[in-house]
Amino acid sequence: MVRSRRGSVQIGSSILIALIAATFSFGRVLVASPGNLGELVWAEDGLFALCVRKAGGLECFVDPFAGYLLGLPRLLAMVTATFPLESWGWATNAIAAVAWGLLSGVSAYWLLGSGIRLIPAAVIALLPVVVPLVGLEAVNVIGSVYMPLLFTTTLALALGWQGRAETATAAVLAFASAITIPTAGLLILVLAVSTWRGWVARQQALIVAASWTIGMTVQLWVVLNAPDGRNVALIGQSIGFWLTDLPVALLTIWPGLFFGSTTIFGIFTLPVVSWTGFAVAAGLLVLGVVWARSKQRAICAAGLMIATGLAYSFVPTATGYASNRYFVLSVVGVLAGVILWLDGRFAERRAWSDVAVVGVFAVAWSAAFAASPWRATAAPAWSSVLEQVDAQCANDPTAPARFTFSPEWPQEGVTELRAPTNQFAPCSALNRDFAR
Repeated sequence: MVRSRRGSVQIGSSILIALIAATFSFGRVLVASPGNLGELVWAEDGLFALCVRKAGGLECFVDPFAGYLLGLPRLLAMVTATFPLESWGWATNAIAAVAWGLLSGVSAYWLLGSGIRLIPAAVIALLPVVVPLVGLEAVNVIGSVYMPLLFTTTLALALGWQGRAETATAAVLAFASAITIPTAGLLILVLAVSTWRGWVARQQALIVAASWTIGMTVQLWVVLNAPDGRNVALIGQSIGFWLTDLPVALLTIWPGLFFGSTTIFGIFTLPVVSWTGFAVAAGLLVLGVVWARSKQRAICAAGLMIATGLAYSFVPTATGYASNRYFVLSVVGVLAGVILWLDGRFAERRAWSDVAVVGVFAVAWSAAFAASPWRATAAPAWSSVLEQVDAQCANDPTAPARFTFSPEWPQEGVTELRAPTNQFAPCSALNRDFAR
């Protein structure tokens, strides 16, 4: 009876947290652009749906983009494509909110099932939708759903589980992560540590590992055969950029702090300590490894979250690619790790102390709650894009129509995209009346 009641509370709390997360995800864009959300169709969110409209779901799903397979965003694009073109602004944002919220709910369910108290569990689960850094570019974007997906999957594997339902869920998460982004290859290390520590039974771990292996095999095949694949070249310059940007990203935890050359009193300039990034990265890595060796589940998971959080932003440097948005995973990984450590280390603390800390950060983060103008501005407005498309098709129904998505993307002559995932679509595939 007690176990049944505990399970009901766990499920009910997780659903509530999922709804809150979806509301926050959607709300951050809505607050920043209250009158234009229906006009905002973001980059790949529109591009992938357009691909489905003209070429079909299966062909678009297996089509590599940026050199790899983006499984979950491609699947969600199939949902967007079922809506009329003129509603894609609302549709893409609503679908993104549901996806981000659902993943937060899964995180909350796992945390509560692992014995983490309600307030810390809720805070950790909500991190991907509330940290200031995610609001700059990625919040409520279908194409960036790999962020909460990787976060939730890493958290689940780090904390471990016992039941069959959880094994099936972990297998689905591992597979979905593997077919969505190559950095999911790191998940097997998290699973290995949890199995070694006894948080996951060996048979259950093998099921999840098999699911991960299938997904990563598909991903690797796509990466190796993609015509627009990225070159792997870990060079000193890219590592230097990562080390410089890591402290900058972490300081966004408190809006307004900045790492860089500083002017004091409007007169004096203090230089930057060049090795700060290295010290921060090394310190967090050592901390992650030490905590991951702990025999206490929450502290071990804390170490794994910190270590993988660093790795998730570092891996893109191997392709010479700017880490930018990937630092979101570093920030939420570090924050989740610290909260898990505190919960494991000070399990007897009173709820009022949790509320006080959450209240301070809620006030601080409220200043950065609204998504950035870059993310929230419809540029161009979706209705104006459709007007131009209608005019093109009315003038020449046999010619392909050209689409532009926010933020003014893809740029003509700059962004080269291959069919079927490009900005052009035959008028016949659009199901619109082009009569003037």
